Amino acid sequence: MLYICIIIKLNQKIMKRIIPLAAFLPYLLFLSCGSGEESSKLEKKQAEVEIIEDSFLSPEDINSSIPVPVGEIKDIFRAWKGQTVIIRAYCDFFFDTGTIGQKVNLKSSPTDSKKLIECNMSEAHDEMLSSNDAFIFKGVIDSDFYGTIILTDCEIIPHGKYEDFSGKINPSNPSSKVIPVQKFYDAYYGWIGKEISVVGYYSSTTTSTTSYGTTVRIDLNDPETQQKVVVCEMIEAPDSALNLANNRDNLVIKGIIAGELFGNVKMEKCEIIE
Repeated sequence: MLYICIIIKLNQKIMKRIIPLAAFLPYLLFLSCGSGEESSKLEKKQAEVEIIEDSFLSPEDINSSIPVPVGEIKDIFRAWKGQTVIIRAYCDFFFDTGTIGQKVNLKSSPTDSKKLIECNMSEAHDEMLSSNDAFIFKGVIDSDFYGTIILTDCEIIPHGKYEDFSGKINPSNPSSKVIPVQKFYDAYYGWIGKEISVVGYYSSTTTSTTSYGTTVRIDLNDPETQQKVVVCEMIEAPDSALNLANNRDNLVIKGIIAGELFGNVKMEKCEIIE
């Protein structure tokens, strides 16, 4: 009888705990479902962010037979300046070790002779470093000079502070992750040498003759702003029968991007498509 009484009392205590838990169970299930919905919303938002980040125009996306509005091309060229990037690179020291000081040139490997980036430090860095070790630098894109990208306000970032980057590099939002220096360099100069068709508002034709020969250039404006944005050095003078002055809208020109000329996108070996 004693055992039966103990069991009954134990059961009563257990039931007192189970009954409130059972009453609370629907609320727990609701919270669980709510957490699932919140998680689903978060995943959806992250996916949308990835889609937005990957929706920009990059050189890999270009089909030279499909015209791109001239305004978009110029926006891409202007997008790099002032952006902050985080890159992994090797210091270009004369010996196996060296100090950065106020400025250091960066390259893609210890044995590479080509300097890709000039990094101007925000403050002098006097610690002795090895040219065989990769370091992470954070800096602001300023300009480029004969194939070298210039960064300002540079600082060394400890390893492990940022994740590694993957995917396409967006010029207007390079990333808050670590980009290998060669990948960044290739993206920065990715448009140079790219064949592309552009469409814009015909502005003017200029012919200049020097000892090197005759150069014919056609300028295209952005139809929305009427600002000159693309200059095209033509293979030959346009056919006068085209009467470009009377057909200014939506002129399509195909050529190869060569860089910038007075803040405009410069194209070479150009021909009129329509």
